[in-house]
Amino acid sequence: LACIYFQFFNNGKYIKPNIITSIVYNSKEYIQKTKYSIVNNKEICNEIKELLYAPFDLKINNSTCSSITNKLNMKCYGKSGLTDYDSYMIGFNEENLVAVWTGNINNEKLIDNNIKKLPKELFYKVMNIL
Repeated sequence: LACIYFQFFNNGKYIKPNIITSIVYNSKEYIQKTKYSIVNNKEICNEIKELLYAPFDLKINNSTCSSITNKLNMKCYGKSGLTDYDSYMIGFNEENLVAVWTGNINNEKLIDNNIKKLPKELFYKVMNIL
């Protein structure tokens, strides 16, 4: 999901995710060069980006991110999601993209409302310190 949203953050560039499973410290330094491809044009990405402002727009009744909009130091774009089993917040500003997910690896229901709110809380706190 973060890779998909990165397109809107970065004018249509898609970065294929990489996973580092180990790092050798003394004998070799691991450096991954970022590879990207253009999958959408800049204008389309900017239109989608502006649509992704809606969850933060306080002019929209019950916007999904209204609980954190006034806590943010900058304009952000993104999407939140909540099911019985997981909760997420993925968003960005002009310089950073942050994705937060909570859930149970065994797919048990989320019972604690504080855990359900955690992705949005972590999102605004991280964005404000970046």
